[in-house]
Amino acid sequence: MDMLGTYPFEFIDSQFKTLEASGTEWEKAAKKAVARGYARLSAINSIDRLSEAEVYQMLCEDGYGSQDRSVIIAVVDCGGLSKKDELAGTIRLVFGRDETSSKELPALDAMNFIHLPSQWPHQLDGYSHNQAAELGRYTIVQKNGYLSYENKTRITNMLIKKAMDIAKSRGVEYVYGIMPSLVNRIMTASGVNTEYLDGSRLREDNLYALDIFKRFPLYWNNSPKLYRFISVKS
Repeated sequence: MDMLGTYPFEFIDSQFKTLEASGTEWEKAAKKAVARGYARLSAINSIDRLSEAEVYQMLCEDGYGSQDRSVIIAVVDCGGLSKKDELAGTIRLVFGRDETSSKELPALDAMNFIHLPSQWPHQLDGYSHNQAAELGRYTIVQKNGYLSYENKTRITNMLIKKAMDIAKSRGVEYVYGIMPSLVNRIMTASGVNTEYLDGSRLREDNLYALDIFKRFPLYWNNSPKLYRFISVKS
């Protein structure tokens, strides 16, 4: 570790592991981390924030959370910086589904929140919703402030690489993500190549979306935009 508290990437790579958390002991830990992190985005004042239980129900037990629709990915610190195995970061990969096989939900969760001037890019390229996916619920766990920005980018790189590998194995051609500019900058610093989808804007005609915008203003007031994940460096 250097004077800034940054651990070499080789140390992170050797002491941290990436895994599919869905259906394992790490699934609940990942969901709790998401609820804890996103609760802070509901209000600046802790008194006015949504409870972690409320956020857990809204964001972790939604219709896209079932194992046939998504996979939770986790990076676990295997005793490298802690005395026991602990969650270091998580992200959720949601798989698209053609409307004919899912009438209750849009093909992708992002379709609840984003309006595009025409069809979605994967459709314009001749791909079905089954060949699209999206990343969300991105969370880096803060443990006593021991992770430097550089180490967080390495953990982010590990999460996205695993997600892209899983997507490729499922025949996915397009991976989307809704991100504020700050998060996209972290992705860039993590070696993740993204493409802003021009013309995308937040929907104003969806009551569910408007309710979520209101409940998490610290996130949605930062004008998050729709991106496509292109590639990630090792």
